[in-house]
Amino acid sequence: MESDETFTIQKVSAQQLLMKEFSMVQRVILGNVIQVGYQSCNDFMQSSKIPLFLKMERASKLIPEIKNMAVEYALMQACNKQLIPLKWSLEQTNNIALKYLKLKSLDGKCIFTVNQTSCAGKRSRHAKFREELDLPFQSSLNLFPNDDTHQFIVEPDFAYYCEINHGYRSETPLFAVVGKPAAQNGWLGQLSLLGQIQLLPKSEADDTRTAAEDLRNFNLSDFQDFMEEHK
Repeated sequence: MESDETFTIQKVSAQQLLMKEFSMVQRVILGNVIQVGYQSCNDFMQSSKIPLFLKMERASKLIPEIKNMAVEYALMQACNKQLIPLKWSLEQTNNIALKYLKLKSLDGKCIFTVNQTSCAGKRSRHAKFREELDLPFQSSLNLFPNDDTHQFIVEPDFAYYCEINHGYRSETPLFAVVGKPAAQNGWLGQLSLLGQIQLLPKSEADDTRTAAEDLRNFNLSDFQDFMEEHK
């Protein structure tokens, strides 16, 4: 007897998922936003308005965290100006004293965290709040253990967890990528966010430069307030 119900498993390439969420123009703008964050961190650290303790030599270990916060702040401003197709919220980790930026695609199909990593080939280090964001997806993979998950992923009803990663200890980002992380390390799919502008037609390339200039008016006082409020 035939069932009245059908069950269809949708499969999608992780690379195709990312390309659908971010067109080439949007990837260039996203890379520009990250570069603005780095430059703004440099400007902030050279400003006369920074707290005195940040001028101490020992405070240099805090610079990577400040840099990531500057990137997060720049991404928030880009969302507010509708330069990238994402919306943002600040969420608490299991440690209620800590917060992280969660980005979500406008269609609700992808959520992102922003992280610093030592190289483009690595996903972020393991943290409970990130594992919890990715748990529904990783659990779904257990239903289909024979799938080649490095090429295709099952399209579920919940949002995919992805990462926007950049690095590292430099005045400008050595790399910036958006990717769907694998469970242990590396990626199921990854797209570079830097060095893409030469692939665009001139008119689109000019539009991305205009968008970047719109973000360069980075208010250092507002950024300092952001750090104080969300530290």
